[in-house]
Amino acid sequence: MSDFTLQITDEEFGKGQAVRLVDVFLLGPLMTWAGLTIADAAVTQCQERAGQALAVSGIATIGFNGYNYLRLRSRTGRSI
Repeated sequence: MSDFTLQITDEEFGKGQAVRLVDVFLLGPLMTWAGLTIADAAVTQCQERAGQALAVSGIATIGFNGYNYLRLRSRTGRSI
């Protein structure tokens, strides 16, 4: 098994963490809201399913990026 460690600069780390926070606090909630709005106003079952998929994707975005932000912050001791 290879022992590979990726070295990144503070600037690169900060950009990645900032994007994660944007995903958690802006993109994820927007996707969830839009998906629920679309699903609620759907005329066809296909539109309803598309809205539900968008809402679930928004929730997954929040969870995934929030988890990774906290994991990296605790591992490195650095935030943005």
